[in-house]
This record gives sequence, C-alpha cells and structure tokens, in this order.
Amino acid sequence: MRLSKRSDEFVKNVRLYLFTSGKNEQEIVEVTGELEDHLAELESRGKSVESITAGSPAEYMESLEKEMTNDYGSWLKYVPIIGLLIVAYSVMGNAINGDFELNIIQLIGVPAVGMVSLIIYWALFRNMAKKEWMGKKSFFASFFAATFVMLLFIAVALTSRFFVEPLYVASPMMNIVIAIICALVFIVGAIWLKQWVAIVVPVLLFGPQIAFNFTSFNEEWKIIVSWMISMVLITMVFVVHLLVLKKQELKLTRRE
Repeated sequence: MRLSKRSDEFVKNVRLYLFTSGKNEQEIVEVTGELEDHLAELESRGKSVESITAGSPAEYMESLEKEMTNDYGSWLKYVPIIGLLIVAYSVMGNAINGDFELNIIQLIGVPAVGMVSLIIYWALFRNMAKKEWMGKKSFFASFFAATFVMLLFIAVALTSRFFVEPLYVASPMMNIVIAIICALVFIVGAIWLKQWVAIVVPVLLFGPQIAFNFTSFNEEWKIIVSWMISMVLITMVFVVHLLVLKKQELKLTRRE
C-alpha cells in the first residue's frame, strides 16, 4: 500500500533525525522500514501518523533515538570527503584567478570555518527533521545557512589577503593544477555523497568567475560582478527546486 504524503514525509523526517543523531545506518533502515509497514497498516484502518505520535512527532523521534544504539563511527567515512569539499570551496576561487597563496590565517581560519559550517548544517538538518519544517520554512532556513557559511569563508579570504603575508604563492601552472584538483573533488564528492548539489553549486559559484576572466574588466569588477551573478544563479536554483517540490506535493495531494 502506498503511504500518504503526510506519512511519507514523517518517515523521511524520522530517517534524517536518526541519521543526525549518530545512529547505525542499518538499524535506521530497519526501524524506518518497520515504521512504514506500521503506518501502512494504520492508514488501511483509516488512522494517521498522529495515532502513533500522540500529537508530538518530536517526542516520538526522541523516544526512538533513546532506544537505538549510537554508532558515531559510521560518520567517520563522511569526514574526509566533507573536509576535502570544504578545502576545495575555499581555494577554488583564488586558483581560478591565478593568485592562490597560503598564509597563517587561512591555515587556521579555513578548518575553523569548516567545523562551524558542519555544526550549522548538522543543527539545521536535525531541526528540519524534528520540527518537520517543510516548504518555504525549510527553503529559507537552508538558504540563510548556506549564505552565512559562504560569508564566513569570504571573511577569511579577505582578512588573509589584506592583513598577513603569504607563506606560499602558487605558480601559474600550479594554480591550474589546484583548480583541476578542486573540480575532481567536487565530482568525487557528488558521487560519494550521492548529491548533485555538490557539483551544481560549484559550477554556479565559480562558472561566472571563469567566464569573467576572459573579459577586459579590472580585477575588482570581475570579483564583484561574478559574485553577484553567482548569488543570483544559486538563488534561482533554490527557487526552482522549491517550485518543483511544491508541484510534486500538489500532484501527490490530488492523487490522495
């Protein structure tokens, strides 16, 4: 039996919440599978999700979390690729411009911002699942989180550029090599995480920058205009994605 839209969303939220709680992946699959079967049986008798959550989905998720064993080790496999993606995002822009360099602020700031961004996204996804944020609420929460993280990286980049001397300056050839390595990291990250956004966002973020490198604009205008275009493109993709999800929700609602 096909689950209703409400039950299907609830199962997805439970799965995400348990994943962000550091539970074993196999156990999560088993628990959510049993939950799907239970909800299907309840719906066949005319009941809904509220019959098992007693009106509090958050408390129900917390009770499942307490009953399951922790498996934080399963998260470790994501750490290397996420770390590489963070580094790639932070250095790709400079490599494209041919002015990649390393200094003490970058060596400290990039890992620090990386840790902060992981905490922000962990808290975001956990709250999205627990509080069942949908539609506009989840869209704006995700958008502001992504924007804030991006601004942190920009702050590190600007601070390192104007306030300290570089420890290493890449040659023109090395800038090309670094840019290619970053591109490969984005591709591998998308495959490993099974998330197309790991490729799309870098294309939207750095594509205009590459295009403007072939123009006669001065360096300041290239950075400003390309950054503005990137922000517009990323916002448009978020909006289109939101509209597609909304359209899918309407189709499911009509079927029900």
